[in-house]
Amino acid sequence: MSAAGSAQWRGAYEAFGAAHIDPDPDGDLQTATLYVRLPGQYLDTESDTHGNRYRTYSSEGGRYLSVDPIGKTAGSSLYHYARSNPIRYVDPLGLVTVILTVRDFGIGAHSAVYGDAGPNNEPFLYDPAGSYVPPNGEPRGSGDMYVGRSADLDAYRAFHEANGSTVEMITLPTTPQEEAAIAARAEAQGGAAPFTCTAAVSSAVGGVCGLRSYWLPDSLSKAARRARDENQCKGRTK
Repeated sequence: MSAAGSAQWRGAYEAFGAAHIDPDPDGDLQTATLYVRLPGQYLDTESDTHGNRYRTYSSEGGRYLSVDPIGKTAGSSLYHYARSNPIRYVDPLGLVTVILTVRDFGIGAHSAVYGDAGPNNEPFLYDPAGSYVPPNGEPRGSGDMYVGRSADLDAYRAFHEANGSTVEMITLPTTPQEEAAIAARAEAQGGAAPFTCTAAVSSAVGGVCGLRSYWLPDSLSKAARRARDENQCKGRTK
């Protein structure tokens, strides 16, 4: 808006973000430029795509141009935007937090949590009292948290499946601020004693998405599924 209250720029958006821009709606021959598109997205004028920090999005196709960094955990489509329902959901970063439950014979045996915006905005995997060893052989520190390339969900799943377990991954749409807080709490509390992994993960999550304190992996996974299915999170895809 100008000082006189007239519009200086106007944009109309289609459902998947294609923009119809009027750079001079008041007709004063003074044009304005604004590169903001869908929530969290910024127009790249050279490629006519939208960047949102971690991935590149095409409004023409209504999909991302690179796969979701959390792999198959994201769902059946690794390229879709906002669950392919942009009228109801938004996806500013194209990323999510993941509650992990390792199961033996169908029973929850271990809990962990993954996030994509931890220390230095790198992915993190908090695996308290866990046994996971990343492919690069990075030793498990006293804090039980991996950061960067070692925080690899596909490798985490493969490691446990090779030992006869299954891994349930529940995605939750947290905000970057919530993820940073989860990582900070995990880092502060460090490793956990045997059989207290779920309590440690619950403490790190710290009430995000309405999750409380749980002692059993199955209790935490059930609560996480309910939070996801009932849209209890206030973050990226609500």
